[in-house]
Amino acid sequence: MNDFQIKFMQYLSLIQERNVQTALSKYRNVDNLEEILYETTFDLISDLLEMVDGYDSEFEYKIKILNEYDENIKENPSIELHDKNEEYLKYKKEF
Repeated sequence: MNDFQIKFMQYLSLIQERNVQTALSKYRNVDNLEEILYETTFDLISDLLEMVDGYDSEFEYKIKILNEYDENIKENPSIELHDKNEEYLKYKKEF
């Protein structure tokens, strides 16, 4: 793997560890596994999207996600992916 690929995978590992440790401390006394999973996966995906949006200073590279037609996911219109989380992802179980 090249340097960028190694740093990318190491950073994913850091995000995973941070989210696991946060969930362990937050949910030490919670019995509802579904609630834990929704909130933890929401937080994890938020961290990944912030990385793609360029908001995480710990990751030194800019990430560009293109589809097969070379359309950038952040353009036309210009969006911040992490700002769209609450429109599409569950933060907690909806009743």
